[in-house]
Amino acid sequence: MMMNSQDIISLSIDQISKGLQLELQHKPKLKDEGDPEKILLAWLTPIIKHLLDTNLERLLHLLYRIDVSELKVKKTLLEASPDEIASSLSILIIQRQLQKIALREKYKGFS
Repeated sequence: MMMNSQDIISLSIDQISKGLQLELQHKPKLKDEGDPEKILLAWLTPIIKHLLDTNLERLLHLLYRIDVSELKVKKTLLEASPDEIASSLSILIIQRQLQKIALREKYKGFS
């Protein structure tokens, strides 16, 4: 059975929270209206901004754990404007998570 976008985004939230070692007090509400990926980005960006401002070392370690490309992270840190870094890193995390979910779905029946 194919996952719908709401399921994928919900699973992404759970996996990103786990990867970032977050306690989820405020899980974003996924409504039928609005783009779920934009909701996810709006939820994740302030979290990444906080980590950037308070603990860059921990953020870099967590990006490594989530398996975000080191090259892409470096490129973002060097090339993005300071105001765009948090959202750019958030997009990288979301893209990587969606890749992982798609791969798991694709190979689900092969185990």
